[in-house]
Amino acid sequence: MEDIKNIDFDHITYLKRTKIALSKITKGRKNTFEQSIEPIVLCLVANEKLPYDLKQWINTKRSQYLRKGKKSISEEIFTALEELIPLLGYDWKTPIAGKRISFEHWIENITTLLESGGTIKTGDRNYQWLAMQRNLYRNPDSRISFSAAQKDALDALIPLLGYDWRLYKRER
Repeated sequence: MEDIKNIDFDHITYLKRTKIALSKITKGRKNTFEQSIEPIVLCLVANEKLPYDLKQWINTKRSQYLRKGKKSISEEIFTALEELIPLLGYDWKTPIAGKRISFEHWIENITTLLESGGTIKTGDRNYQWLAMQRNLYRNPDSRISFSAAQKDALDALIPLLGYDWRLYKRER
């Protein structure tokens, strides 16, 4: 990987000014290492949120590393990901599982996914989380109650989802 200090800042300015979704750079094709790492570095240096598919690329590398060890990832990719640690703000090798993900983090992930053109498929983690929120909302005996801000955040997803999160599929 090129030294992070040699970033083309004119390119970053262009991306920020035109609001191009960086995920479109990699969408729909199998990417080489360079095609995946370049937009990640550009986003991080520009203090932009990583699009969903780029987060997934890092998650895939983490999973490979945790399942099979360092030998499962090329030295070039491992070194590049290690260099990203200061920009990411966390160690990419640290497993996320076991850490409780906050409500706000779920909302942010789902919003990022849907804004980058992704979809929520039946059975995936985002779908399951939304189903759990619906069940908690609809069950008045639940020990968990929604704050007005949480309900508003879920309601803000309705235009992106294309349906009301409070309704079961058969009710839509």
